[in-house]
Amino acid sequence: MPVYRFGPFRLDTERYRLTRGDAEVQTPPRQLDLLACLAAEPSRLITRDELFDRLWAGVAVTDNESAARPDNEDWPSGHREGDQAGDDDIREAGQNR
Repeated sequence: MPVYRFGPFRLDTERYRLTRGDAEVQTPPRQLDLLACLAAEPSRLITRDELFDRLWAGVAVTDNESAARPDNEDWPSGHREGDQAGDDDIREAGQNR
């Protein structure tokens, strides 16, 4: 299974683990799935519907803006607004496999 690197982060999909440098970032499984999905195809825009089909198949999901906000308690610890990892890191995801 692939390992993706973006900015200071490393996503190991075999071990289901996200690290920043040498420190593990506690991340809920569904968010690891989301990161892996995006990192696997860094140059392609993945639609909301496709993400829902891949990650939430068979689950009723509602539009809830607060669920996607970095201050949400389910967001991975170690990544908050103001962190240096940003959009450029996400766009580079998967390019340094």
